Amino acid sequence: MHVIAVPSIPKKTAEFSSADEVINSLLDVRPEKWGLPPFNDWIEGTLPIEPWFIGGPVIKGFGRGSKVLGIPTANLPAENFSDVVSEHTSGVYFGWAGLSTRGIYKMVMSIGWNPYFDNTEKTVVGVLSHHMHSMQPFFYYYFYYFVLNAIHCRNLGCFIISARTSMARRCALPSLAT
Repeated sequence: MHVIAVPSIPKKTAEFSSADEVINSLLDVRPEKWGLPPFNDWIEGTLPIEPWFIGGPVIKGFGRGSKVLGIPTANLPAENFSDVVSEHTSGVYFGWAGLSTRGIYKMVMSIGWNPYFDNTEKTVVGVLSHHMHSMQPFFYYYFYYFVLNAIHCRNLGCFIISARTSMARRCALPSLAT
């Protein structure tokens, strides 16, 4: 028998030393590693998911997006849509964000505890894709996530937030963004 552990909080992996493997998410399970047939619903290492929507006013975050990472972010209060957020695995999601006065943009969204910063609460943080290229400051009024044909990147279960820009560029699948 093989034991795979999936800690609720990513940095608690040391507590599961008796497991054969410790992974960050059930999405990281690779059945072929254990002699089972691989999952057949993945596309280029990415799992397509059903579309979903969250939205609301931007709230003050920890002040790290622009200052520490050089990436302006929009933070949404996770408790406003805790049912939706709890259904989805922590990780990086791709979709579209609609700003009430500025139009619709491609976006990257992080849901989780952001282990790079040792967060103790689950957060929802979004970045508009055009800011991943320009890195210019942006004033957010309301940030609505239209997550259509959303994609969860399999390889980023426990990602390092400072690498968000390059990860988004590597994982984006334009062929699915129709």
